[in-house]
Amino acid sequence: MMRNLFFLSFISIFLWIGFASAQIESGSVILSWHANTFYPADFFGKPEAVNQSTITLRAEMISDGKIQDLSKARIAWYLDESLYENGVGIKETTFTVTKRSGQRYLVRGVIAIDDEVHESSIIIPISKPKVVIEFPSLENKIGPGETVTLISVPYFFNASSLSDLNFSWAINGKKETLEKENSLTLNIGTPISENQRTVSIQSTVNNERNVFENIQSKIQLFVTQ
Repeated sequence: MMRNLFFLSFISIFLWIGFASAQIESGSVILSWHANTFYPADFFGKPEAVNQSTITLRAEMISDGKIQDLSKARIAWYLDESLYENGVGIKETTFTVTKRSGQRYLVRGVIAIDDEVHESSIIIPISKPKVVIEFPSLENKIGPGETVTLISVPYFFNASSLSDLNFSWAINGKKETLEKENSLTLNIGTPISENQRTVSIQSTVNNERNVFENIQSKIQLFVTQ
């Protein structure tokens, strides 16, 4: 009798696994992510993920054109095919990036609801902080005797505000004595040789909260005749 019960239980488990596998439907689950990195207020793109940043993952499911209630659904999160978190109603989770620039994460979300299993996957690329030097002229040209201001704009640092970042400037390789200033004003004289018609500007930004975030950016300015 016990052998029959065992046989029936085995069949039930086999049928359940077969049913779950047959009901997997891709495309109804929408996964999204957001990196908690610093960016300027006028930036409307997607913040990039960098080493040591925190990423928030979120799952939604669409059925018959409506967002489904996932409060009672069992949701499993996988990072690079390893189970990261599993439980009821966990439609949002976070993790800290440990990979380096150029690497990526494969994130998979699996939702079991109403006797069906739905899943979807996304790729999260890992980047690194960036610095952009803003200059009024698109061609980086400036006339003799002009005064211009350059602004160093940091992106995707592990910082909560601009005050967490230190800025330094160098003109033609010579460091300027400016501390924590993200702007540089230049008074351009009249070049006396062709070599003086090119001015090299370098901005360096380092993060007080993360010594490994030390990023440089350079531009060349051309003094017109």
